Amino acid sequence: MIRQETIDTILERTDIVALIGEHVHLRKCGSRYVGCCPFHNEKTPSFYVSPQTGRFKCFGCGEGGDAIHFIEKVENKTFIEAVKTLAQRANVEIEHEQESAEAKQKRLHKEALWIANKQVADFYRKQFLQSKEAQAYAYRRWGKEYSTLKEIGYAPADGHALQQLPVKADFLKELGLLNRGGYDFYQNRIVIQIHDRFGHVIGFTARCMDEQQPKYLNSSDSLIFHKSTVLFGIEDAWKTAAKQDKMFLVEGAPDCMRLQSIGIYNTVAALGSAWNETHFSTIKRIASKVCFLPDADPPKNGEPYGHGIQVVMEAGTLAMENGLSVSIKEIPDTDDNKKQDPDTFFKNTNIFNATEETDFILWMADKLFPQTNTTEEQRLTIKKIAYLLSLIDDETGVSMYIGKLTKYYQGRRLWLQAVDKERKLREEQDKKHKELDEDDLNHKYGFYIDHGCYMSITEKGSVYEWSNFTMVPLFHIKDTTNPKRLYKIKNAMKHEEILELKQEDLIALAKFKQKIEGLGNFIWKGTEKELTKLKSYLYEKTETATEITQMGWQRAGFYAFGNGVFHDCHFIPADEFGIVRLKDKGNFYLPSSSSIYKNDPKLFTFEKQFVHLNLSSVTLKEFTEQLFKVYGDNGRVGFCFYLAT
Repeated sequence: MIRQETIDTILERTDIVALIGEHVHLRKCGSRYVGCCPFHNEKTPSFYVSPQTGRFKCFGCGEGGDAIHFIEKVENKTFIEAVKTLAQRANVEIEHEQESAEAKQKRLHKEALWIANKQVADFYRKQFLQSKEAQAYAYRRWGKEYSTLKEIGYAPADGHALQQLPVKADFLKELGLLNRGGYDFYQNRIVIQIHDRFGHVIGFTARCMDEQQPKYLNSSDSLIFHKSTVLFGIEDAWKTAAKQDKMFLVEGAPDCMRLQSIGIYNTVAALGSAWNETHFSTIKRIASKVCFLPDADPPKNGEPYGHGIQVVMEAGTLAMENGLSVSIKEIPDTDDNKKQDPDTFFKNTNIFNATEETDFILWMADKLFPQTNTTEEQRLTIKKIAYLLSLIDDETGVSMYIGKLTKYYQGRRLWLQAVDKERKLREEQDKKHKELDEDDLNHKYGFYIDHGCYMSITEKGSVYEWSNFTMVPLFHIKDTTNPKRLYKIKNAMKHEEILELKQEDLIALAKFKQKIEGLGNFIWKGTEKELTKLKSYLYEKTETATEITQMGWQRAGFYAFGNGVFHDCHFIPADEFGIVRLKDKGNFYLPSSSSIYKNDPKLFTFEKQFVHLNLSSVTLKEFTEQLFKVYGDNGRVGFCFYLAT
């Protein structure tokens, strides 16, 4: 299998205008190039090529994609053949990686899901072209050309519309396009496609056509879609972002679409979730600078800033911690104190260019210092700003910042001392959290890791191989009768599994070997003595969680569902391992949400149905108020009976 990094390099080095120009006569049209489509007969050119996004699109037949897809279509080649053609053209050496049977099966399944999503997207597009109401909404919002470019779709109100497609119902359910009752998940909604970097349709976000439902619904998590890691708009953003070494970050898909529609192509959005390290890790591979465009929300409940500002304060800090240079373009407040966001404010590039861009650290200082009234508040603010400065390696840069920060609090020496203190604190924390290197492992535990295997040196100086795998401790599940431990296990061939071990499986060597070998090519070659040494290392690095064995209200003060918990007025989903982290309560384990049991139809059947989908815009309080208003005491008794049973 061709390495993903190789494909990335090929696309980065390929000039799509020059490539397509070898097959199609192109002429410049604004910022793009236009010509007659090579995939269907036409007299009026409707085939556009964008050097900013590295993609092409025919507005006549609908064909579109990146350079690889163009070669696939125009030269009738497979994906691999097209990659090899472009690699030779770009003078890139192709690197392969060994693909196990399990990895191949997973890849083929992903490809099948991409195809299923594309068929659904095409269906929604046809429905859109037949709906005057849907067209009127989309064209009013984003314009006809951009709506066509993005292949905006429409999900009809008929709850069985997808049944007519030649797509397996199992695939549609896996992708969350059919609910448990067999009805279409999206009904009477404008549908926007979500793509990965290479243009595969990995999911959808859909806006309701009326105001009686949740405004936006996103695809549920699947093998090809993970809401917490998706960067909406990345397929059009990465090429320009790589050239400018900069990415603009907005809160939602409509904001991203607005900016890309006015020519700010290097814009992406976090799809309804908080910015996280995975997002910034992806961005950092493309660009070293990010600029946040926060929503301008009026402050609530006496808070000094609106929600959009608070989000960017946290996200900007995290971006700096991940090695990115950060700036802010802040939308000005309105005279009537109404909310504004990038979608409503940036109507054209003139407005965008006229909006001042400010360095994140200076922006933070400008926000925080006016809120300080006491010496202690000033000290804490200096500490926050000094922490940000401690993330900068360039001493000259730090010195320049301090020169500007003295207007908020005088005393250059004080600032230098504060930065130095924060650096020392970070170094101490990094030292605590740093993974033990091979020398430390060997000295403390008597083994080291080499090529994905546990090894040790015998008294005679020879190498003794303990295993063909390594283990990463995830959680210790605390239970008085049935304690367990979760591990991520990875063999030398890069195959990974999630492993749940009962305590007895770790005490008896035979049971341990039986358990791991049942997962596939995982072999333990050491004795019980070596296993004990490994356990000493693993146990020291393991967090603890409490297993939730019964759904509903918990003594710890939250309500448990099969896929997460409701705590402090918010639903917190379990991660892929079934773990929910509550800062004030601890860690909790929901086995029904763990990837270990996700595809086992026999286990946790009730818990897998008792899930919180968060699809309703009506709160329980609002519902019961109306119920009691209409039915009085009968409604109260009926509701209590429902809760009791």
